[in-house]
Amino acid sequence: MTTRKQTKYVHEGRYLAEVNVKLLDTGDGWSPYLTLEDAYKLDDVRDALRRGDLASACRLSRVFALTPRGWVTIAHVGCGEERTASIETQPNPGDQARGR
Repeated sequence: MTTRKQTKYVHEGRYLAEVNVKLLDTGDGWSPYLTLEDAYKLDDVRDALRRGDLASACRLSRVFALTPRGWVTIAHVGCGEERTASIETQPNPGDQARGR
């Protein structure tokens, strides 16, 4: 049996969390799969984001607030740290056709 690290993403409302988990690979038909602890961790992060409890979610993952306004702003929130990075988005051709 081998293990490898992977990042899973949990998206709830306007929040996105990066959760580091371990995948177990046993070589059988069901591999790779999460450890039970990591499956519970993903559930805990999702529940915390649904409640708006960013401090709890931040203890288990990196949490981002997503706010699109022509630009997509991603702010790392919680745990006493806040960083903002902006990513320019490409215009949607359908929006241009509708006059947006």
